[in-house]
Amino acid sequence: MSVYSRLLFLLLALSSIYVSLAVPFAFHQLIVMNSSLPGYIVRLKGGDKIGSKLTTFITQLPKYGTLFQLSPVYSLYGYHPVSGVPITHNHTLVTGSLHRVYYVPNTRLFCRFCSDVFSFIVTDGSSQSFPGNVTMVDADGTIVGSDFLLGNDGWTILGNKLPVSVPVFEPYSRGQFFHHYIQASDNLVHGKPDKSLWVFNAPSKFLENFGIAYGGTIQFSISLLAGDVTQLHKGAPLVELECNKTGITLVYPLSEVQFVHLIASFQIALVETSGWLMVSRDDLPVGRVLPSKCEFIQVLSCVSGVRILGDLSTWYETIALDNVFIRNGRNQFMLDVSCN
Repeated sequence: MSVYSRLLFLLLALSSIYVSLAVPFAFHQLIVMNSSLPGYIVRLKGGDKIGSKLTTFITQLPKYGTLFQLSPVYSLYGYHPVSGVPITHNHTLVTGSLHRVYYVPNTRLFCRFCSDVFSFIVTDGSSQSFPGNVTMVDADGTIVGSDFLLGNDGWTILGNKLPVSVPVFEPYSRGQFFHHYIQASDNLVHGKPDKSLWVFNAPSKFLENFGIAYGGTIQFSISLLAGDVTQLHKGAPLVELECNKTGITLVYPLSEVQFVHLIASFQIALVETSGWLMVSRDDLPVGRVLPSKCEFIQVLSCVSGVRILGDLSTWYETIALDNVFIRNGRNQFMLDVSCN
């Protein structure tokens, strides 16, 4: 190879490295709201690896609140009022200093069982980042949840005699922490022990990009209405998080269950080291190993199925489910989108 060819090859390699370093990125962010505050100043964080000057655009407006530009006096000097003109259209340039906007929740519409989300990109004028999502949650960190206050909230049953059935909604109380719930009974036992498992299947609001839940928890309570929990389906998937995009399902195996007055509560950490296993498309464990951090985040970022085991025992049972929540209370938590 001639000297000229070597120099040309080196220049092309350096150019490729420079381009990769110059690609902008935007962080997903989680902000825990304080109900005593009227609004929240949010700094939209992104950048590239060479420190380019970037501009920021809002690409998706929130559903349950209003975004404002910072007022000029607050943007420049930090004096009130904070809010400037409202942001009413997607792809609006952020004019506030330090890429900041002002979020005001609409208390008439904001539901604590459904987080609010808005999105943004950063750009250097020639290339732009993937969208970064800002997720606003209540003081409990609730990203999504079902408390079954008014009905079954769209949950279904999979694995009994019918391919899909509807759980029974019960507007009653079984104690201080278990009231207004759904229930279902085993009506198909295949062999002994029971090989036909049935599950509570989550509705569509649980099937979104919940990458920001990484490091948080999935929580729920179950109550034994009938059955023998001394004969548990140990090792069966207590919780399944499915991602069709990656072909991976994360499963949390059932082990011991501590019932108090026939009620058991679960709080499972959404991290790769808390006991989750990976299952491939053909339902075979992937080496019985823990998922990596990136694999775990990838599944959370494209959830296509959430299932909770109802068939706890190896014979017939009737199980109730209540207070299912995905939560993360890590204020100002940021997540790099590179794993998505």
